[in-house]
Amino acid sequence: MVCHFGQPSLFITFTANPKWVEIEKELLPNQSAAHRPDLVARVFNLKVHDLLDQIRHKEVFGPWLVWVWTIEYQKRGLPHLHLLVFRRTDNQFLTADNIDRFISAELPAADDAVGQELRGIIETTMVHTHCVAHNGSALCMQGLDPFSVQTCHKRYPRPFHPETIIHEDGYPTYRRRDTGQGYTLSVRRGGEDISAIIDNRRVVPYSPYLSLRYKAHINVEVCGSVKAVKYIHKYI
Repeated sequence: MVCHFGQPSLFITFTANPKWVEIEKELLPNQSAAHRPDLVARVFNLKVHDLLDQIRHKEVFGPWLVWVWTIEYQKRGLPHLHLLVFRRTDNQFLTADNIDRFISAELPAADDAVGQELRGIIETTMVHTHCVAHNGSALCMQGLDPFSVQTCHKRYPRPFHPETIIHEDGYPTYRRRDTGQGYTLSVRRGGEDISAIIDNRRVVPYSPYLSLRYKAHINVEVCGSVKAVKYIHKYI
C-alpha cells in the first residue's frame, strides 16, 4: 500500500458515544446503551459513513486519495474506528501552519455559543484524565515496581509548546500554549476528594470541525510512518 500510494497522511480514531441522542431516545425504560449493542452499532455505522463522506466528498482535510480502516469492538466496549487517510499531499501539507488549520491540542476558547459547545465536547471527550492526581491504578500508568515512579504510557501530561514543530520522522509536536485556559476536576484518591487543574497539557489532538459534528471522542493526528499501517492491520 505504501509503495503504491505513499505514506498515509492522517490517523483518525473515532469512538462511539453512548450519550448520542440517536441512542438515548430509542432506549426502553431502565435501559442503558450497554443493554443495546445492536442499537449502538447501528448508530455508529451511520456516523462512520457520514465521516467517510466528509473526508472523501467534502474534502475536509483536502484532496482525498485512498483510505483503509478497521472497526474494533473489544467485546465489552464501545465500537471504535481506526482510519488511515491517504491525501493527495504536497510539500505544503507537513507545515506547522497547515497542521494548525486541521488539528488542535488546546482547549477551545468559549467566546461565543459555538465555542462554548465545542469547549464542553472537548472537556468531556478529548481530555486524558485517567491518571490525574497520580492515579497508579489507571490502565495508562506503567511501572510494576512499587518503589519506582509510575508514568503515563500515553505521555500525559504533555509539555507546553508555543508552536507546532515538525520532526524528521514526520510526526509533529502539536502546539500547546500556556494560555491559562483550564478547569478544575474533582477526583477521589485514597478516600478523599482532590482537585486537579486540567489544562492544554492533557488535551488529546482533535479536529474542531469533526468534534463539533460528531460530539464524540475522535482523535485526529498527522501520520508520518509506515508503522501506522502495520498497527491498523494487526486487527485484521
